[in-house]
Amino acid sequence: MPRYDGPAQMRFEVMSVSRAFSLALPLLACVGLVACAPLRATTAAGPGGPSGALPLDVLAVTTVDAETQNPRYRIHVRWPAAPNARIYEVIRRFEGGQASVKATLQAPGWVDDALGAGQGAAYKVNALAGDSKVLTVTDEKAITVLREEVPAPTGLVPVDGAVLGVDEVPTLSWDRVEGAAWYHVRVWRASDDQVIYAALTSSTSVKLGDRSPLLLEKFPDVLPVEGEGSLQRGVVHRWTVSAVRTTGGQDPARVTAIDHRPSKVHRFSPGG
Repeated sequence: MPRYDGPAQMRFEVMSVSRAFSLALPLLACVGLVACAPLRATTAAGPGGPSGALPLDVLAVTTVDAETQNPRYRIHVRWPAAPNARIYEVIRRFEGGQASVKATLQAPGWVDDALGAGQGAAYKVNALAGDSKVLTVTDEKAITVLREEVPAPTGLVPVDGAVLGVDEVPTLSWDRVEGAAWYHVRVWRASDDQVIYAALTSSTSVKLGDRSPLLLEKFPDVLPVEGEGSLQRGVVHRWTVSAVRTTGGQDPARVTAIDHRPSKVHRFSPGG
């Protein structure tokens, strides 16, 4: 049975109940109001609210056309699919400006081509259910588009018009380009434009057929490192190498913007 020590204990218990009731009064009063204070948006998990931040990757790509030398600017925005999401809203905000929805999509991934050289913007994505309820959001990420400054590679070997020896597998090489962190190599058949080899490297040479030393993992289609087929004797092949300037050095995981410019197209033919 509980122990009772007399009036002193009774006074304590009565005071405790009274204090608890007084602390609860503001909360009880708030229940009857339409709103006691503005609600703050959050990405934390909670009943009826967004579940948490999706990872967001943004890459600004400046490309110079090999023939026209005209630059093209694209911002690739990528994120994974969110469970139960039916719609994705891509939101863009210019520095000092208002954020606005720029795309409404049914699948992850978007490319923005509205920015020019030296311009910056920040992006985020909302994942919505079918009833437009926000399920989860991404963090906001900002990028700045690089200007077309990196020079084109020169000194390519095999030289244009080279004929290789029988069964020779060439080592493709070129001169170092000032300011380039990477080099992107492509080899394709002239007859059908089929790419047979591609690689991304930080060195100035690569042996055709060797595994690519580097991979832009989050954006593999921007600088692809895959090819199909092999060298065919007596068939003209073409190849080019692009110098790639980056914002994050040679580590692909840290890069948010690149500027790349291709060399002139060179041709060679396997002997035999």
